[in-house]
Amino acid sequence: MFHRSDRNINTIRIIVPVRIGIAVLLALVALFANGLLRPVSAGSPQQAGPAGGGQARRFSMTYVYFGNSALYTSLVDNAQGALDHVAPSYFDLNKDGSLKLTQAVDRKFIDAMHERGISVTPFLSNHWDPDIGINALENRERLAVQIADA
Repeated sequence: MFHRSDRNINTIRIIVPVRIGIAVLLALVALFANGLLRPVSAGSPQQAGPAGGGQARRFSMTYVYFGNSALYTSLVDNAQGALDHVAPSYFDLNKDGSLKLTQAVDRKFIDAMHERGISVTPFLSNHWDPDIGINALENRERLAVQIADA
């Protein structure tokens, strides 16, 4: 449990980055274990693709925040097929750490990206407010259910 006292703020500043680092490390291990990422030589772009088969290719994604679905689609189309993945700003967090859907959520945009062969993962933001992030972590089970239901 996190406490919001001045003496514990330094602990929070250490714990949160450590948790993020561990999560990233575990995600990379899982990707390598499943053959979705392969080590590449120095100076080469990171490659994605099935291990041991087929031509490896570069993974390219973008985050879209400002604008609307029409602008997002235009930006993706302007990339001329260079993108594999897009992360629109669909989820914010309320002060209590619960999920807040943004006005950008648009099923038609998601369908349009899938038609182009582009994966979509909603971006979740606490807008750099550590208290909101702490509240979300303290109630992570509730937040996970809210995200799954969104």
